[in-house]
Amino acid sequence: MVDYNVLGGKCNRGLSVVDSYKILKGVDVLSHEDAFLACTLGWCIEWLQGYLLVHDDIMDNSQTRRGKPCWFRVPQEVFRAVSTRVRGTTN
Repeated sequence: MVDYNVLGGKCNRGLSVVDSYKILKGVDVLSHEDAFLACTLGWCIEWLQGYLLVHDDIMDNSQTRRGKPCWFRVPQEVFRAVSTRVRGTTN
């Protein structure tokens, strides 16, 4: 889901987390550790948004998202997600 829905987006939410962290911290350049933490939180926000897009597309019975079929309409993507979950791996 991450590869299909998150990549290709503008990532504005995740990038704004890093910018907001800088503003709240009152610095122009973050330390390595602070940058890592801010980027990690930013990616979590992007993953949450990707999940919410899939959920919204399913609820609306949408056909496309960003000019391609919705994630849940691509059999190999859904099969990969289900088989990964059943095997207990995280690929």
